[in-house]
Amino acid sequence: MRALAGIALVCAALGGCTGEQFQKGYILPPGALEQIPIGASQDQVLIVMGTPSTVATLSGEVFYYISQRSERPVAFMNQRLVDQRVIAIYFGSPITGCTTAASSTSSAAPRRPRARSSAT
Repeated sequence: MRALAGIALVCAALGGCTGEQFQKGYILPPGALEQIPIGASQDQVLIVMGTPSTVATLSGEVFYYISQRSERPVAFMNQRLVDQRVIAIYFGSPITGCTTAASSTSSAAPRRPRARSSAT
């Protein structure tokens, strides 16, 4: 009887150590990008995609939708980046409307920027 209680206690303690997945940022609805035609207005994009993660105003408006997915196999361990996505929707003049570009990174660790060398 004691052995059974001990086994149950160990199983309950180890049950809390299972892995976890974390989703941060924007979650892209299925088929959302296909609903945005080239030339769509900002209002049309907002209706389909929702509020962007951030907005840039460098030579025209740009909406950025940013997300990360990470996991940790065992509780109390560090998280590992599994997927990172940046969807950028560029708005040109009122005549040309918008175009989209998407970037996705799937890696075990975040990418580090390369060092640039400059010739003098």
